[in-house]
Amino acid sequence: MGGASDICSDKTGTLTLNQMKVTNIYVGRDILLDVKQDEVTKKMLPLDWNKDIFGAQTEVFKPLIEQNVACNSGANPGPTDKSMVDLLERCGTDGVAIKKKHAPQTV
Repeated sequence: MGGASDICSDKTGTLTLNQMKVTNIYVGRDILLDVKQDEVTKKMLPLDWNKDIFGAQTEVFKPLIEQNVACNSGANPGPTDKSMVDLLERCGTDGVAIKKKHAPQTV
């Protein structure tokens, strides 16, 4: 989101609840993500990197997106960062482990 100057959203949820959800990813083509929720828990349903997002391009884009989201989300993330971290969690990615793996080394 570093290059975004405008975010278009609906009022319900995003503005009233301060909860954003990732609905599309652009990686050479626009990929529409499933945004269905579990009726009981109200949590977003899991996604599969291979099936739902990248297909044959998983090995190229998956590590880049995981590293960028995990390593650029601060200790007190805002709504945009929370939605990106939520995407990682929905895909079964351990963002904390990735962040630790790529943390700057002190000498």
